[in-house]
Amino acid sequence: MENLPNALLIEDDPDDRLEVRMQLELMGFVVYDTPSAAEAEELFEQRDYSIVLIHLGHAPLESMQVCRSIRAAS
Repeated sequence: MENLPNALLIEDDPDDRLEVRMQLELMGFVVYDTPSAAEAEELFEQRDYSIVLIHLGHAPLESMQVCRSIRAAS
C-alpha cells in the first residue's frame, strides 16, 4: 500500500468543505477536515501534513492564530 500525503482542511462551510475535500482526495491526499480552529490545532499535532488549507474569511483573527501556531510548530 502506498504512503499517501496528508492534507488538513479548515473550512466552516460544510458544502465548501466537502467540495475541497473531494478535490484533494482526487489529487491523492488523505484529508482530515474540521470546521473548528481549535480542533485544527489538535489535528495538526497528531500527524505530518503535506498541505494545510485554511479559510480565512469567516473568523480571520482565529484563522490567523491557527496559521501562527502551525508555523511555529513547523
